[in-house]
Amino acid sequence: MVPTAAPQLEPRECSLLEDVFARGAIPEEMLDDALRRSPPVRARLVQGGWLVAVPTPVGVAYVLGARAKALFGIRSTWVTRPELAARQLLLRRVDAVLRSWQWRRLEPGALNYPRYHRPDGCPAYLLADPRGLRSRTIRRILDRHRTELLREGAVLLVISATWKRLRRLAARSNGLLIVAPLPGTVSAPPQSD
Repeated sequence: MVPTAAPQLEPRECSLLEDVFARGAIPEEMLDDALRRSPPVRARLVQGGWLVAVPTPVGVAYVLGARAKALFGIRSTWVTRPELAARQLLLRRVDAVLRSWQWRRLEPGALNYPRYHRPDGCPAYLLADPRGLRSRTIRRILDRHRTELLREGAVLLVISATWKRLRRLAARSNGLLIVAPLPGTVSAPPQSD
C-alpha cells in the first residue's frame, strides 16, 4: 500500500506503483494499458523519479524510481539490473498469456516457483528465463523436486528461448516437464508429451 505522502499522484498511479513494487518490472505495453494509454502521464512518472526505464533484451522495462522506493521505505537507490528486469518482464508476459488460456495463479506450493492451475485440474510450476535454460539445470531441478511434483500431481512448465533443445528432456521426464517457447511465438497452450 502506498503511503499517503504522495498527494501529487492519482489513485491509478498509486495502484500502478503498488503493482510494480509487488510484482517487479512492468513492460511498456502493460504500463500504457494501466495508465489508459496516456504518454504524458508516463513521461511525468519517469521525469518525476517515480519510475525508471531499463532497456533489456526483451523490451523496455519500467522499475521503481528513487522517489517511489523512498515512498515504500526501500533505502537502496540502485536501479534493477537488466537481467533481473528481463526475467520479471518475461514472467509478467507469460502470466498474461497463461491467464488468457484460463490458467489460474495459485498460492505458492512446495516449490519456490510461481504456481498455476491448468484447466484440466493439474497444477503447474512456472520456470521462465529469457536467455534460455540448459538441460542440465532443468534436470537438476527435476531431480531435486521430483518427489514434491509427484506428491502434488504437478508438472514443471519451462518457458525458454532454447525450448527446442529441451524437447528430448521433456520426452524423458515421464510427464513432469512441459517446454514452450517465449510468449509471442506461441498461440496455443502447451501440452505435455
